[in-house]
Amino acid sequence: MRIAICDDNKIERELLFKILSLYFSETSIHCEYTQYEKAMNLYYDISEGTMYDIIFLDMYLPDEPLGIQIADMLRKNNFTGKIFFCTASKEHALESYDVFAAGYIVKPITFEKIKTVMDRYISEYNKEYYVIKQKAKEVYIPLNDIMYFESEN
Repeated sequence: MRIAICDDNKIERELLFKILSLYFSETSIHCEYTQYEKAMNLYYDISEGTMYDIIFLDMYLPDEPLGIQIADMLRKNNFTGKIFFCTASKEHALESYDVFAAGYIVKPITFEKIKTVMDRYISEYNKEYYVIKQKAKEVYIPLNDIMYFESEN
């Protein structure tokens, strides 16, 4: 899974990265993270073919369009991944539906807030995976990687 984190505040980016890393350490889902300070760099990368499954996007970025405007540009450019807004204000929460946001997280970011939105997404994501429970851990195997099943006893 590829995840982009876009926030002008380095501390906020690093915090979100650590929380997501902790969240995904409990699954067998491998994640690659890319951090962006500028939303337009994210937009240009996606326009040039970089793919992300999930984007965490700050709403207020200095000297750039609002996060909601970036999300709208991405959707118009056929981006189909999930967009989660992470912002200090509830002001644009209703507008986030217009760009099919998967979540709207009001800062401060906490593990519980991320877990809530990610659990919802992972249950949808898991429909493309076969889940095997091994002790207290769940292992996700992409359906396309399964050639056959065998069972004993």
